[in-house]
Amino acid sequence: MGYSYSLYTSSGKNEVDALLDEFFTLERFRDDFPALLGRCALSISQAGYNTTLDIIRARPRAIVVPFAAGGETEQAVRSALLAQRGILHILPETALDGAHLAAAIVDALAAPLPSVPLAVRLDGAAASAALIAGLPVLG
Repeated sequence: MGYSYSLYTSSGKNEVDALLDEFFTLERFRDDFPALLGRCALSISQAGYNTTLDIIRARPRAIVVPFAAGGETEQAVRSALLAQRGILHILPETALDGAHLAAAIVDALAAPLPSVPLAVRLDGAAASAALIAGLPVLG
């Protein structure tokens, strides 16, 4: 009693129904998700590009599970670099089970909050648009 948890997921309904009980609220999408990260005790997410940038901006304690199926490495490489800088913790997809997740949660909650903003540009879309607008027209 006294604790309430919110679960934000884009997974299919059948995949997460077994996880839900009276302690969880399932919301598949929130417009204010980046703001929620700034107020959470711990974020557990896949390591997609947008979610990772939201974590960099909000600086919560975070565990990411990089997508690795089919030999994918993008999320794992990005996550490893951020973990080296103390921005997040990694739980490999191959180790995703209850015991490993519980241990990762304990470790992440015991770690200090990321306190120093990462010196990385977060305006890629605007910068790309400006570069493209400045290109000469070919023809």
